Amino acid sequence: MSKSRLPLLLFIAGIAALFILPEFMKNDPLLVSLARRLQSPSGEHWLGTDGLGRDALSRLVYGGRNTVGASLLILILSLSIGIPAGVIAGVMGKGIDRLFMRVSDSFLAFPDYLIAIVLTGLLGPGIVNLMIAIVFVKWVAYARLVRSSLMAEKEKEYIYSARLSGVPTFRLVLRHLLPAAFREIVVVATLDMGKIILMIAALSYIGLGLQPPAPEWGAMLNEGRAYFHSSPLAMVIPGVAIMLFVLLSNLIGDQLRNSLDLRPWGK
Repeated sequence: MSKSRLPLLLFIAGIAALFILPEFMKNDPLLVSLARRLQSPSGEHWLGTDGLGRDALSRLVYGGRNTVGASLLILILSLSIGIPAGVIAGVMGKGIDRLFMRVSDSFLAFPDYLIAIVLTGLLGPGIVNLMIAIVFVKWVAYARLVRSSLMAEKEKEYIYSARLSGVPTFRLVLRHLLPAAFREIVVVATLDMGKIILMIAALSYIGLGLQPPAPEWGAMLNEGRAYFHSSPLAMVIPGVAIMLFVLLSNLIGDQLRNSLDLRPWGK
């Protein structure tokens, strides 16, 4: 097996495990038992228990399904909005393009986290509102990426020749312009996966994401904060899970960028 494929295989295996393992978990992640709170790892509870006596392994797996599942859905929705918006801005003319640039510039004037916090605060805590807030700030990057790629590609001679031959704009976009942007979209989306996981965890950590008692990695970090000195695993376990998924997504993105011969961002 090639070493370059190892991060991708590990990432896919991790996602598959988060969605398959819950069917085989014997411990209820929501079952509270104060008599067994903060227990060390054992045969019954492989990663111990949290401050309310809930099984840490079950909560880790179910929490991962919530965190990673939400990040995948956010990524899909962001692409579904950003790609058509970028195509419209890049193809439909100067007026629409100018309007799009002004809108996107207003989004980029503020940090993603700040906008997401404000929107989630206005909409109210909850995973659905959190997802809406993150999609609201994430679609812009994909739209600008598609727009810039299309603007560069449509100036090439073969596009002029296709237009002179009467090829419809819709066909030009699907057959030539979008495929030219596909490589950049794949790389940015892969790198963004880790960033979205971090955003979900960070906003859940401050109470704006999935609400208790449902498990989620960021919320689990917040719950374990009070027991860090007496039971550090309560914070270490979800923290390591977040770190591993973010690290793998970044490694995959870097390898894709190198294999597709793309320049790092900002260069």
